[in-house]
Amino acid sequence: MSEQLHISFVIPALGGADLEDGTLAEVEKYDPVRRQWVTAEPLLARRKKFGLAVHNSKIYIAGGVCDDAPEPVATVHMYDWCSSQWTAVANMPTARCSLSLAALDNKLYACGGETNAPVNVVE
Repeated sequence: MSEQLHISFVIPALGGADLEDGTLAEVEKYDPVRRQWVTAEPLLARRKKFGLAVHNSKIYIAGGVCDDAPEPVATVHMYDWCSSQWTAVANMPTARCSLSLAALDNKLYACGGETNAPVNVVE
C-alpha cells in the first residue's frame, strides 16, 4: 500500500511496500482528467511507513524505514512539482516510522510514530 494525497488534480502514490513487503522508491501520479497513471521521479531512497505533508505545492516525506536501514530513519526529503526533483532537507531530531507529518505556518511538525516502541514526541 502506498502513501497518497491530492495536489492540483493530480493524485501521487509514493513509495510503500509491494506484496512481498519489499520497500519501493517508485512514484506515480494519476491524472483524473486524462484518466491515466504516469511515472514520476522516484524517491531518493526506497522507503515505507513515512510521514507525508504538502506545503506550497511541495511534498515532504519524513522518517520511515528504508531498504538499506532496518531501523527507522530521521531523513526528510522534499519533492518540488515545478522542477520534478527530490531534495534532502534537514533531518528530524528523532528517527521514527509510522509518524504523522503536518505543515503549519511554514513549519513541518512530526508527531508520534515509533522506533522499537511508540514515540510520544512532537518536533
